[in-house]
Amino acid sequence: MVKAYFALEDVYYSLTDALDKAGLPVYRFFVESVEEKGVPSFPVAAAVLFAVFAIGVVLAWTFFSATTAFQVNVSYKGVAVEGAVVTVAGDGFSQELETDSEGAAVFPGAKEGMRLSVAISKKGFKNKQTSVVVSNSVFIVKMGKERELEEEGDVWVSVIVGDGSGGAIAGAVVSFEAGERLDSGSTDSQGKYSFGVPSGVAVRVTVSKTGFETLSDSFYASEGFVKNVALRNVESDSRLSLRGLGFPVPRGGLNSNGSGDTEYSGVVVEVVASDGGDFSQAQVTLYNAFNDVELDAATAEPGQPALFSGVAVGTDAYVIVESSGFASAMAEFTLEREQTRLLVELDRLTSASFDNETGDLITEDGEVIHLNEETGEFTGEDGEPLSEEELASIGVLLDVQVVDDTGAPVSGAAVSLSGAIIRNRVTGASGIASFSDLPLASLQDISVSADGFLPFWSSSPFLAGSAPSFRVRLTRATGLNSGELSVRAYSLSPSGDLVLEGVAVSLEVNGQPYPGSETTSAQGIAVFPGLPVGSQVTANGVIDEFRGTNSTTTRSGQNQLDLLLMPLEYALHVQAVDSASGAVVAAHLKVYWGDSSTEENLFEECSTTLQSNCTFNLYTKVGYEIVASAQSYLSLSAFYTADDASTREADLQVMLLPASAPLVSYLGLYYENSSLAFAPDETAVLPPAGIYFARFALRLQQDSSETVFYTRVNKTTIPNLFIFESDSVFAPKLFDSVRSGACASPSDAPSGSAYSWIEARIPSGNYDGRQSVQFEVPIMANSSASERTSAFLDYRAASKTGSAFVTEPLDAGLTPANENAQRCTAATSRKEFTVPATSELKYSFACSDLGCLKISYEQGALSGGSGFNAVAGDEAGGLVISYNLIDFNPPVAETEADSFSFTLSNTRFAVDSPPFQPRSDYFDYNYAVFGGPYVIKGTWMSLPIALPSGEPLSDAIQLVNYYFKKQSTTAASLRVDLSLSYGGASAPQGGGSEYRYVLHHDSAVGQMGLYSSTDAAFGKPLSSIDLLVTPMLPADAIYLSLDRSSLPTPCGSGDLDLVRTSCFELDRVTGLLKYDASSSACTHYSKDPNKVSSAVQSVAFYPSCKGPLPQFTKSIEFRINTNNLYPALYAVPA
Repeated sequence: MVKAYFALEDVYYSLTDALDKAGLPVYRFFVESVEEKGVPSFPVAAAVLFAVFAIGVVLAWTFFSATTAFQVNVSYKGVAVEGAVVTVAGDGFSQELETDSEGAAVFPGAKEGMRLSVAISKKGFKNKQTSVVVSNSVFIVKMGKERELEEEGDVWVSVIVGDGSGGAIAGAVVSFEAGERLDSGSTDSQGKYSFGVPSGVAVRVTVSKTGFETLSDSFYASEGFVKNVALRNVESDSRLSLRGLGFPVPRGGLNSNGSGDTEYSGVVVEVVASDGGDFSQAQVTLYNAFNDVELDAATAEPGQPALFSGVAVGTDAYVIVESSGFASAMAEFTLEREQTRLLVELDRLTSASFDNETGDLITEDGEVIHLNEETGEFTGEDGEPLSEEELASIGVLLDVQVVDDTGAPVSGAAVSLSGAIIRNRVTGASGIASFSDLPLASLQDISVSADGFLPFWSSSPFLAGSAPSFRVRLTRATGLNSGELSVRAYSLSPSGDLVLEGVAVSLEVNGQPYPGSETTSAQGIAVFPGLPVGSQVTANGVIDEFRGTNSTTTRSGQNQLDLLLMPLEYALHVQAVDSASGAVVAAHLKVYWGDSSTEENLFEECSTTLQSNCTFNLYTKVGYEIVASAQSYLSLSAFYTADDASTREADLQVMLLPASAPLVSYLGLYYENSSLAFAPDETAVLPPAGIYFARFALRLQQDSSETVFYTRVNKTTIPNLFIFESDSVFAPKLFDSVRSGACASPSDAPSGSAYSWIEARIPSGNYDGRQSVQFEVPIMANSSASERTSAFLDYRAASKTGSAFVTEPLDAGLTPANENAQRCTAATSRKEFTVPATSELKYSFACSDLGCLKISYEQGALSGGSGFNAVAGDEAGGLVISYNLIDFNPPVAETEADSFSFTLSNTRFAVDSPPFQPRSDYFDYNYAVFGGPYVIKGTWMSLPIALPSGEPLSDAIQLVNYYFKKQSTTAASLRVDLSLSYGGASAPQGGGSEYRYVLHHDSAVGQMGLYSSTDAAFGKPLSSIDLLVTPMLPADAIYLSLDRSSLPTPCGSGDLDLVRTSCFELDRVTGLLKYDASSSACTHYSKDPNKVSSAVQSVAFYPSCKGPLPQFTKSIEFRINTNNLYPALYAVPA
């Protein structure tokens, strides 16, 4: 060794001499400078050369290992498969190779950490598709041969994927779950993927392909079973351009196109302690159940519920209630048109804290709880495990500490605990998020997200009570380990994509919920930075009742994902029956998008049997045409739209007409939910305020040039028949013309009544092959004449052939030439309706010196009300009458009214002054601001108070004044009304056996006012005080009452057609002119009080008759009154 050393040293010095002679000053700069310090230069030079060599080796190893060859080995039952096509793609890397004789395919250039999809195919074998993260190990794929089962008892099933128009979709990924068996593959060129599963097992398949809608379905496995799946192309399918689609709200709570399709409702959450005790305060958080995004938060106190408003009808939601010292609670529900009331009970907890010395838990009662590390059970002082009930009654604290890679705290991080209930917190300056009142031994998944860091998910659930804290160390996001995802939210309209602002978007990353959510910008974009590269990310978006989902795999850098939002779906169950006998008919049903019944718009088809109906999954807010055909029957077209977004299921019965059916058939009277109220041969008894639908079927004679449907109705009994329903009841693609007017009473009609008529015409060009159509006539019974006991609904149809009418019923005197003159007197079929005859119809009133208002009706066992709890007063600037409007639906017996949950709308009538004129020009003096879709329920309480006879009413006011103040401190916009009942006197104006008074308290100014029907009852004993607390909300629309009798009537009718303006319409329910605040074209009034402005708007009308007649124009000035609880808008004739 010594000789070798000195031999190498001689070589070293010989080399340095040569280099120095060659002009390289190695002695001066290296050898001499080192040896002057007493260190031999040879070993130093040797060490430097070795270090340089080692560094080179490491760099070369790093380079070659980072771009390692990724190897896939394909085998079948341990034998290599040669010639299999292996395709890998992902993270910007894509390559396709065939396996060699060893079954191997080697892909050079792949980098460790890449997530690649791997697809393998070979003739005679089942296609295989999976994904893998690249490493330096060999990836082994086991293939199975076609028609070869894995285990005894398996059967073959197949999934065939198509595009819905006969085309096969190759390369679609089919994943299936059958018991404990999970696998996936891809469809072949015929769109088919076959696999074996145990016979009889429930199989769930999910089919996906880029650019297509992802679908999931289930079936039970049997030999040879084939499941056909049609994927909808979300990029090019013209059927998704839904005409008539109710658009979601894009910004500012207003529909951009003024469609007003979105309905809103509210939620009242009352919180109580389950043990009957008290609690100080509860935080109530409202979430959307579709994507777990927080919608709103409110506070509940004892006797004071949490209130939520402006939530879209149809929203699947839940609330989480948290209060210190109680276990959190959750309640799930679906928002309906009627306001939702929830009662949530909180279970009290015994708090426990950690003893730092022993590691045990000590309850507030001093009990010691020990965690058995071996069994994972919590035991009491007796060593016995605590029961589930005992564990659930003990609350513990958990501090989640979030730090970065240096150990520094991370503030502003979103921390989520997901157990039976979701809890969200944000870290403070110390990087800690505290969660109290966790039930002992509950399992909590912990997730964290923060700007600039990769998100964190706990690898296993945390056992509450096992430790006082949990430390999370976040990894910084870099351009190599993370990507940014931009989610674009949009819906569809006839003119193209509708970008949506305000969409709440949440993510699932590799199946785990991403903590926190984002809201789309004005450009419809929500951005999520710092997502791990290679993650499978699913975005879920929701706005109002529209929602959508889509998935992608993240790559480094920028990632884009489109999110199509569609309305909620519901299941429509359709049954076909014989219109004459009501017997079930086996029929073939086709459902078309509402635009056209051409085959390109065919949505779905199905055949019914005598034992089963057809179920179609349809979108709400979209009109559909349903075509039914059966042997020996005319084909029938019916039109259906689910307007209520809270609808999840609906039933529709289509009435097939025999081939020999008359022109028009009356099919019965139906409720709003399409269930039968009265069969065609029944006598219908219509209580006041009930809404029904008379169903008709109309035969279309194919050799005719036009078909006309005509009906007239007693206007006194049923005033709101068909008020300009041409856009809904009469489908525009069928009925080209809808007209209405007034008729003299028929000779057999009750004296003094007036009749109104409506007529709808279908030209032959709109038959489009239809043989018959089914439609409904909405009617509202609202008699105000106590002597009226019956009414008539008359109808007929006429088929025009040449210059003659074939009529049903037959009337040879009715011709196209004299139709206008004979319209009201020609022969009609008749359906008789009756109103209850057991007692006369009575109304009760609330009055002041300024007049009276109807507040309720009573007729036998039926009762209902409107204008209940009325108050009237004279305010500066003009007459103001305020009251709460109540509709009992359905009507209830008077004895049940106290416990009935009724619906309230806030209403104001106002006119500016001076001068006050009861009638001005063409308008009545009542200008109403209605509550619109903000329909809420007041808090109703009854306070029984007995006062001695003759005691002044002022004493009663003092009794409840404190209660008023307590209720009023929680919100400035709170209105309190009391109805004071007095007995022992004769009834005022048929108003019942008691006098009713109203006491009104305005919380904004702290003033009270008392209004009564008469002063005669002040000396009578006060039997009870009914208290109604109602939050006030801005109105969604303004309604104006038009005095038609003051208009010129050159046609002799005085009736008007629709208003010719983009801002006004004639409301079919109230018969009033409606100014829609949700319309983007009408900017004079907004639901936002801060955006109300004064303006003048012109309204033009025209008469229903034809001819060169002048239009009538009227201007309305909108004025603002800010002296109320909120800025109120009054409309005044200019």
